[in-house]
Amino acid sequence: DSFSPDPSQSVRDTLIVLATRFLDLVTGEKAMQMNRVLVAETARAPRMAELFYETAVLTLKNRFADWLRAETARGRLNVRDPDGAAWRYLGGVKGEAHLRASFGLPPIEPHRLRVHIEAAADEFIRAHAIEGLSPGAV
Repeated sequence: DSFSPDPSQSVRDTLIVLATRFLDLVTGEKAMQMNRVLVAETARAPRMAELFYETAVLTLKNRFADWLRAETARGRLNVRDPDGAAWRYLGGVKGEAHLRASFGLPPIEPHRLRVHIEAAADEFIRAHAIEGLSPGAV
């Protein structure tokens, strides 16, 4: 399931949905199993990792960056570097949850993960706010 934002949804809600889907993509049990296989096989079959990166991760990042361009054009955000901003948001969201999954540690409690995702969305909106527009308006 890739990133297909609902144009009627708020920027904040869209960022939260994106973060949740991205975490599912990179920290779910199947994703972690695939990650272990890809890391183990990279030296022997580097194209496998490239294909996963291109089809899953890069596709999601590119759709997110395109959405950031569209939201900037609509006047709901002011994102000067959509590709960089997309990577920074996704990387920040991934943080602890992905490290815990990579090390086989128990996942973050759902409530704490939700707080993390909402804070990441709010910080992103503040960082890319339109001057004079209240962050709650997006």
